[in-house]
Amino acid sequence: MRYRNVSVNDLRHMVVSNSTDCASGDSGGPWYHGGMAMGIHQGLIRKSGDSYRCSFTPAYLYQNRNYDVWQR
Repeated sequence: MRYRNVSVNDLRHMVVSNSTDCASGDSGGPWYHGGMAMGIHQGLIRKSGDSYRCSFTPAYLYQNRNYDVWQR
């Protein structure tokens, strides 16, 4: 991951990846790493003059709001 706990405009606690390999229509899709749920895809975020990069809302934020997040 490139950045953690990023806030841009109204978005808070986002994770920004090193990747720019996401596209329109990916929003709402899952992010996994090694079979573990990492979060829900948000879209592209640009931080501090950096390039636009893929971002997601971390899965633990959903657990804190009484949603079930199934992880392996």
